[in-house]
Amino acid sequence: MEDLTIFENWLEKHLPEVVKDLNPPATLEEVQLLEKTIGRSLPEDFISLYQWHNGQMGNAATGPWYGLEFMPIKKIIKSIELEKQIMEELGEDELNSMGEWMKSTPDGYVKKANSNPFWVPFAHDHGGNFLGIDLDPDKLGIVGQVINFGRDEERKIVASESISDFLSWLVKELGNSNFNIAIEDDEDRSLNMLYPESGHFLDALAIIYPEQK
Repeated sequence: MEDLTIFENWLEKHLPEVVKDLNPPATLEEVQLLEKTIGRSLPEDFISLYQWHNGQMGNAATGPWYGLEFMPIKKIIKSIELEKQIMEELGEDELNSMGEWMKSTPDGYVKKANSNPFWVPFAHDHGGNFLGIDLDPDKLGIVGQVINFGRDEERKIVASESISDFLSWLVKELGNSNFNIAIEDDEDRSLNMLYPESGHFLDALAIIYPEQK
């Protein structure tokens, strides 16, 4: 995907430490293992993303997705397996009860659940919150849509219809100088959106896509 080349060039110019932290491309075996873990095929653009780089090593202080760390396949598998275990321990009644508090923006696009084994993360904040693709959308949603989910994400937002669309949006935002690279107290650098002003990309998404009344 051309947008990945543009994106990596931008990172090389502005955040070379992130480029140095990127893993080599994922192998076919790694992709197949992820599909086996999920039990469904992955969209081609998601596979292309991981044929670009298999996430980050985790040594950089920030991640390429407006600060969110790029997850390698082994971390994705670990996250999905843990989610399955938690769901099994909670049971159907508890999961249904938790789902009553969940919301979708737009309504009818993301299933109202606290968790779903077919939500496949590719980015996280180290606090139990993720950006990922939805392989089990609600009746109006699209397989492969990019959504937020996790511990603090009661309202699930469709950020893009696909990984390809998300990358196009991201490259456009960065090209329009919508970014802020801040120097933290420990002198490490962090990447965030310049507008809407927010210290966390998932919080910024909630501003970009307000709740429908």
